[in-house]
Formats: sequence, structure tokens, C-alpha cells
Amino acid sequence: MSLFQTTLNTRDLGGKKTKTGLITIPNRIYRSYYNNNIPPNQNDINILLKNNINTKIDIRTIQEKNANKNHFESLKNFKYYNYPIEEGSQIPKTKEDVSKSYMDIACSKNIKNILEKIAIAQNGVLFHCSAGKDRTGVITAIIYMLCNALENEIINDYMISKENLKIKFEEIKIKIQLLI
Repeated sequence: MSLFQTTLNTRDLGGKKTKTGLITIPNRIYRSYYNNNIPPNQNDINILLKNNINTKIDIRTIQEKNANKNHFESLKNFKYYNYPIEEGSQIPKTKEDVSKSYMDIACSKNIKNILEKIAIAQNGVLFHCSAGKDRTGVITAIIYMLCNALENEIINDYMISKENLKIKFEEIKIKIQLLI
């Protein structure tokens, strides 16, 4: 279930159990994907503003960003940053390529910039890529690991993307079949 009406996979990283018995802070960091077809509506923007989520980090590649301008760039109440992660922006060709792709994402030169921007943000942060599962998922896992989240919490959070994005996966599958 998404927090937004205009996306399928926007979630709060808060509320996860940690190894030290604490809980990650709600309404501090949101993960998402960028819906190229539907700009955020006023309800979605109000959710962000109500929860002081006003830093927006776009991790899509320059090509992805140029093809689909980010609507948050022009909204006055948001600080918008683009830290492109090229690694993981393509669909892996084999199952073996998935883990390599995730390691490439984790070692991307912009990971440091993204994590620093999240760490120093005065208020909450929303970060996203185009699908909201691989690049966004790796960054989410890193954040959870830095917070000492329980391993099952990290895995369960990642698996939510599979359910939330079923519709998007079907669209991708149809596009791939048309190319073959």
C-alpha cells in the first residue's frame, strides 16, 4: 500500500524494529518511485508538507530525468536534488546479474552524497528512482543497516515492493514481450 494516491510504492522508513530494541523514526525518510505519467496531486503534496518532508532526492539517471522532468523541481516548498545512480538503472539480464547490480548500486559514487544529504536534512526526506525497487531498495537497505534494523525487517520491507509494484511489473513484462 502506498502513502500517495499518485504512486504505487511510496512508504515511510519509520516504524522498523532495531537490534537494540528501538524503532526507526516515523515521518523522517520516505522511499518512492517517480510516476512519469501522473504528477503528485495536492493530497500527496499535503502529506509531505504535513510531515515536514521537504527535501526531495531524485536518483534517476540524467537520461531518465531529461525524459521525464521531476514535478518537484518547480514546487517552492521543496528542496530538490538530483544525484543520479547509473548502476542498476537497467533490468538485469540474468538472476546472477541481480546481486552484482545491487553491489554496483551500493558502490555508486553518488551513494555518499545521497546518504549525506539525508543525514544533514533539517526536515524529512523523500528519495526515489524510476521504479522504486532496485536503486531505491538498496539505499533503503543501507539506511536500515545503519540504523541497526533487524534483518527480517529489511527483507520484509524490500518484499513489499514486489506486491506494491505488481501492476508496474506486468506493464514491463508486456513491453519486453512486444520487443521480442
